Amino acid sequence: PIVNTPPPPPPPQPRPKLYITPSESEHFVGENIDIACQSSEPGAITVWSKVSSWMADNVQNIGGTLRIHNLRLENAGVYRCEATGHQGAYYEDYDLNVFDEGVKDEAPIEVKTAPRGASVLLECKTDMDEPVTYLWTKQGGILPQYIDIYS
Repeated sequence: PIVNTPPPPPPPQPRPKLYITPSESEHFVGENIDIACQSSEPGAITVWSKVSSWMADNVQNIGGTLRIHNLRLENAGVYRCEATGHQGAYYEDYDLNVFDEGVKDEAPIEVKTAPRGASVLLECKTDMDEPVTYLWTKQGGILPQYIDIYS
């Protein structure tokens, strides 16, 4: 007897890959940025969205490119590039970090000079919420006993 066996199924296609450029995700307030998303699958259509939020009014989704004009702190967050093609829908997330150049991690060092024996008024400037306790020290030495180091 002749046995007809069906041909084996084709091997599964590898899942398409999304390429997001630039890969650098740290940007500064005021920048204009374009973040492109392309699929390895020919003909796939890519669309950007913001995860867990709405896209701000300075954000455009143009043909697979996320364009942000005059970057703001509120633009930070996770954006999703979703592609739809012959193999279905798939996505890649992009975590955008936005920094304000006006906000520094450390305050600049202020240097004050005075003649020996003269008084100098030092102020501790901070943006921390009250109440704040300070401890004054002298680099390379000891402050005189009459100085209140906790004010």
